[in-house]
Amino acid sequence: MAVFIERLLNIKGIELEKEETEDFADAENVSEYAITAVANMKAIGLIQGYNNHYYPKDSLTRAEAATVIASLLKILAK
Repeated sequence: MAVFIERLLNIKGIELEKEETEDFADAENVSEYAITAVANMKAIGLIQGYNNHYYPKDSLTRAEAATVIASLLKILAK
């Protein structure tokens, strides 16, 4: 999902301010193609994870997806 959102923001030409953040504690489990996207989405505050874990191999719940989509829609509405 992080890759999809990053690509959408790039297509729309939306550059968001990134904050300095630490990597997720389980960042080594993120697929190589998604590492940058996950880090960028964390840096803009779109994803937070749980107790500094991202759990990249788990499925996204409807509630998690809804939260991310709602935040994305706020960004796109600006």
